[in-house]
Amino acid sequence: MSREELTRRGLNDSITHVDFMVGTQDLSIVGTTHAGEEIPVFVNGNFAV
Repeated sequence: MSREELTRRGLNDSITHVDFMVGTQDLSIVGTTHAGEEIPVFVNGNFAV
């Protein structure tokens, strides 16, 4: 895509990127794939992927 197309589609080209997550010590999140496989994302409040 051209620079103009990317801009029209909302491209974020900032230099700085920050992620943060909020949870508790007992937080557990499990994702499920299309094939039915369960993948732990958070285990006991910790990012597991």
